[in-house]
Amino acid sequence: MQHCRVDDAVSSICDALQHPSCQLSLPGLPPPPDTNRVLVVEAMNVTPHLETSLEIALRLAQSGYAVDYLHYGNQLPYVEFFFRDWFRLKELISGTLAPQRKGLIVLHHIARRLGLPLRLLKRTPAHQGLIGSIFSDTILSSIDALKSFAPEGYPTLGLSVASSLISRCQDPYVRPSDHLTLCRRLVKTYLYSYSMVEQAIRDSRYCAVVVFNGRQVSAKAAVTAAKRFSIPVFYHERGSSAEFFSLRSFQPQDRLALQRDIIEHWRTAPHHGRHGQASRYFDDKRSGSDRIWVTFTAHQRPGLASVLLTSARRRSVTGSVITYFASSDDEVAAADDVYARESFEWQTQAEALNALAIACYDNGHFLLVRCHPHLSSKGPAIRRRWTELDFVDKRCRSNVQVVDSDSPISTYELIDGSDVVATYGSTVGIEAVYWSKPSLLLSNSFYDRLDAVNQVFNSASMKVLLSDFSLLDVSPLRALPYGYYMQTYGEAFRLFRPSGLFDGTFGGLKLQTYNHSSLFRLLERVMRIAQQFRRQ
Repeated sequence: MQHCRVDDAVSSICDALQHPSCQLSLPGLPPPPDTNRVLVVEAMNVTPHLETSLEIALRLAQSGYAVDYLHYGNQLPYVEFFFRDWFRLKELISGTLAPQRKGLIVLHHIARRLGLPLRLLKRTPAHQGLIGSIFSDTILSSIDALKSFAPEGYPTLGLSVASSLISRCQDPYVRPSDHLTLCRRLVKTYLYSYSMVEQAIRDSRYCAVVVFNGRQVSAKAAVTAAKRFSIPVFYHERGSSAEFFSLRSFQPQDRLALQRDIIEHWRTAPHHGRHGQASRYFDDKRSGSDRIWVTFTAHQRPGLASVLLTSARRRSVTGSVITYFASSDDEVAAADDVYARESFEWQTQAEALNALAIACYDNGHFLLVRCHPHLSSKGPAIRRRWTELDFVDKRCRSNVQVVDSDSPISTYELIDGSDVVATYGSTVGIEAVYWSKPSLLLSNSFYDRLDAVNQVFNSASMKVLLSDFSLLDVSPLRALPYGYYMQTYGEAFRLFRPSGLFDGTFGGLKLQTYNHSSLFRLLERVMRIAQQFRRQ
């Protein structure tokens, strides 16, 4: 049964690869045969990222590139988004294969059947002696100290460990010394990843390396190894919807490169229809569509914001209401090497919100604070801090009201009913512009170079802008390039068929699940019977 399904997938993919739409190129590089070999590295085994790397490898090989594919997730101590439920003994007994093993089998058979220049690499991590050096009191004293740790030869080690630590703990201010075991595993993961990619690079001449996202510790190590040898890196990620993936020459967290791409994408788009595509993005967001990620507004209900806004206006000296939409601090907290932060009077979101609260108080406006939906999944200390706003000046707290992260009050009704929207980089900041609402940006963001929002860097300019709303510029047309890009960017999948944000089939084969063998089902039944006897 298993071989039949794999064979079916191989046949399906081989047929699909013959179509011209499967041609794929690496932007900015000469086309084959002028290029050398491409190295595709992957550490994760979850959908759709595993399938994306497999599709990229096959389509590049079919397009004439020589491709090496290296999957090393099962050799690393820690990988974000890696299921470790499958081990060799369990595979033998159950008749199943781990997702990445099934994917590699499919790649192997397709390469042989079509004669593609595609090799599957195996590398063993070299032992490294740096593990203990990171565990000094100074380096682990704070997340900033950890980020700055850059031993010779491994310039992104501390930053990479900090990135994955923040992601795991969902706390941008996590104290590394409280997570010694995890930090040790992350250091090993970085060093092992680096050594395996370095081995591959020394063995072959590559014109490019392809990785996922670039933020995770395993990917960051691969990027660092590639850059050491001056090899261009390309990053794959989700595209504008579940049916698309992106393959770009810059890391997704590089806000300046992303905005240059947005502007170029808009400039070269056909004029006919681009406004409609852009508008559709904002309309879909408002309706709760989950094109690229889980929607945060599906549970919200219309008609609940009016009471809150009416009460806020009554409590406002001027009758005006400013609504602040909080951001999830950990999303870009560990991307300092590519995010290109600018200097603001405030260093954190809490300090920025405090400055906004003071400016609203001094100008007589009431401030609503909408907590980010991710807050509900954070630790109790962080949730309590945002609920109580203990970082806001005491004299201003009576002039501020919090809207909880899980409140059913509509985000878009709050936008419509407010005089000004303020953010710390949330997508709501550019959405507000589309809905004709002045938008105040208190930080850097992925739209701060599109001339659409009012960016402030200090308290003095913020107070001036909030003293006279006519000083705040708003033009819905300026939000359209962002909307168009988010609605259309990326390359359409040809081999992977998504059935949701985290599910789908590769050539008709579902890599994440498989039928168990008769022996495994019998053993499971015996175990269930034994457990029942123990309970009696």
